[in-house]
Amino acid sequence: MKEAKLAVFILEPFNGRMRYVLRHEGVAVDYFLCGSAFAQQQAADKIEHLAQYFEQPSEFRFRRRNGTFAPARTYPRSADPKRSRG
Repeated sequence: MKEAKLAVFILEPFNGRMRYVLRHEGVAVDYFLCGSAFAQQQAADKIEHLAQYFEQPSEFRFRRRNGTFAPARTYPRSADPKRSRG
């Protein structure tokens, strides 16, 4: 059985402080006018609901202001890659 491809969502800073945009394949999905932690929480909730509704495994990445990425999260958790025993 072939596994479905992960839909990748990226939350990144947008045009100044306390503004974030959630993008999927370069298209803006939603905007958040709040702090970083709250924007991450709201985006994660939205992605989790989208993953359940469309039955599509999704990955959430947060791009920090310095351009680096925080560790990725996957929804649902069963879509995580399996760890090797070695």
